[in-house]
Amino acid sequence: MQPTIGETIAQIRRARPLTQEQLAERADISVETIRELEQGTSGGQPRMSTLNTIARALGVPTSRLLGNAAHPGWHASWLAANYARGVGTTRRVRRLAARLVPARRR
Repeated sequence: MQPTIGETIAQIRRARPLTQEQLAERADISVETIRELEQGTSGGQPRMSTLNTIARALGVPTSRLLGNAAHPGWHASWLAANYARGVGTTRRVRRLAARLVPARRR
């Protein structure tokens, strides 16, 4: 089983080594957000902008956080929702979609 995005964030954070508080400070987001993401208790799907910010603070590409850990429902609808919020370019959304959504066979 692939790790969730939160598990991936925690794994990379610990390898740095950083506390949740230090990561939150580096990313300029609340420590509660980091905790909720890592524990999977955020109650929703994180915005792409939040993942981009965390990835920059960890010094990794955002795609590393996403990996193959797409949760159920995190496919095209999640990408479309983030794009609709004005996050990213069409090219970026298509690249992420290609990683998260398996190609359909005709």
